[in-house]
Order: sequence, then structure tokens, then C-alpha cells
Amino acid sequence: MSYIGATPAESYASFYVQHFTTSATTSYALDYPVVNENDLRLVINNVVQQPGSGKAYTAAASTLTLSAATTTADTMYTVFLGRALQTVNPPADSVGTSQLADDAVTAAKVDDTAISGQTALGAEPADTDEFLVSDAGTLKRMDYSYIKAAGGMWTKIKSQEITSSTASMDFIDGTGGCVIDATYTYYLINFRNAVNVTADKKLLVLISDDTGSTWKTTNYHGWAYQSAFAGGQAANTTYSDSMTVMNSVTTTAGEGCSGYIMFTTPALAIKPSCSYNIAMSLNAYSDGVSWSGGGKYDTATAFDGIRFISSSGNITTLQATLYGHTD
Repeated sequence: MSYIGATPAESYASFYVQHFTTSATTSYALDYPVVNENDLRLVINNVVQQPGSGKAYTAAASTLTLSAATTTADTMYTVFLGRALQTVNPPADSVGTSQLADDAVTAAKVDDTAISGQTALGAEPADTDEFLVSDAGTLKRMDYSYIKAAGGMWTKIKSQEITSSTASMDFIDGTGGCVIDATYTYYLINFRNAVNVTADKKLLVLISDDTGSTWKTTNYHGWAYQSAFAGGQAANTTYSDSMTVMNSVTTTAGEGCSGYIMFTTPALAIKPSCSYNIAMSLNAYSDGVSWSGGGKYDTATAFDGIRFISSSGNITTLQATLYGHTD
């Protein structure tokens, strides 16, 4: 068929349906006029009615007449067979996957909240969690296990900071997101700006084997090489009250103590040990002093807590971060 002017847009058609809410009557007003009852399909209580005189219903113009009145329990609607509703838009839920061409949905048509509007994970993905990646232009899915660090890298576990007089800083397994168990082989604490409230007191490092209920205060054995920058002083130092040696930590912010301490296999029932390298600015030695050494707790036990505490008084400032490392 030919057209004059622009070709009409393709349309989707459906028949108009009128639902009736009144009841207990034989006469009903139609939304649109009809020639006769054959222009309608009447359904009462989900049963199609027969049109015509002497049958279920007749219709003319805008009036529908039933052969018997409905009741309040009846439901009724009619379909206008001669009146189709047309639209250039497909009806809701009518387009399936097969109707879409490959690559038809462009980036511009993807909702801006397709990712940001979803629930945040809030933790490291599980090994089987999946990501979409483009492999030379082809979308593929990939498990997190293929891209996560598979050993050889330090994983940040927890950071803490003391900014005013505080009794101790504790890293305890299962507390505040802290992990000290068989998850990692090595545990490293980087710390800095350690200052005591009381002058020239030690900064001790203790362990716990009962998630911080009690802390081991004796039975340590350690050794360190001390180097002081005042006339080349050097000495070997031993101790028994801490996993490390940090002597004469001052009360002056500019003379803070910093360094790192590494522990191994805390979940094994062996004698816990550590190695460390620590430096401290100290006026008594002009520029500072450093210790390199190792320590142990002299009884075999698995441990799950690490504490920084002053040998007397509180700690004024301290920043520390715990990392984990797998083989």
C-alpha cells in the first residue's frame, strides 16, 4: 500500500478492555460506542458470554444490556473487538533477548547507577567472586582468585594511633578487624613517634596467648646490638622483660622511637620469636641510638595478641600498622 508523505511509524496494537465496577443491574454504559453486541466480547466471572437477542447480552451505541442482572459477587469486563489501541513503543516486558541485536546496548544506554547503585561489598572478595574484564575486546568473567596477591606481598591488616596519654596499644586477633592467626606466616608491625609520658622509661612489647585476657610480662629472652651516635659507642644488650629492647624512651615529641618488628608463625605452639630494627632520637647521645636484634618468649605457645606498653606510666603518642605476609 502506498503512502502520501512520511511513512507511518510501525505500531504495536492491543484491544481496548473496559472493566465494570457496578453490579446488580442489566444496563451498563460503554466507554466507546459500538454498532452492535458483535463488536464486544463480554466476560463474566471468567466465562465468555454469547452475544445476541435472547442470549447473554446485546449492545447498541454506548449501552450494554444484559439478559440477567449481575450480583455483587460477579466480576465483568468487555473487550472492544473493533477498537485497537496503537503505540509506536513496544508494550512493557514484550522485548526479549532474541529481539536485541548483538552489541546493541551501548555504554551511553547503561544506567549510571548500574555499579554505584549496588550494595557495597565492604570486605576483600571471596576467591570465587567474579569480575568482568575485556580480553582484547571480548568480555569475559574472571574469579578474584586469579588476580589477588598470591603470596610475596604484605597485606595491611590494621592501623592504630595514640595521640594522648594512653595505657597501651593492643593488636588482638578478632578485635577490630585484627588478624593474628594461621592466615599469615609473617606479621610485621611498623611503628613511629613512640613517646612516653614518664621520662626515660622503656617501651615494652608483650604477647598474649588468650586474646588479651592476660599479657606475658616475664620469661622473655632477647639480644640486640646497640649503636649510639656519640663517639661511636656500641654495645651488646640482653633483656628479659620484653620481646624487644627500647630503653630510655623520652617524653619529648622530637625524640620519638620508630622501627619495625617482625613475628613468625603465631599459630604454632613453639617458642614465639621476633626480629627488629629500632631507632630513637636521644639528646643524651647527641643524635640517637639504634638497636638491631631478636627476642623470644621462652615457653612454647601459640600467641594471638601483641601489646605496646611503657615500663612505667602511659604512652603519649604512637602510630603503628600491622601487616601480614604469606609464603
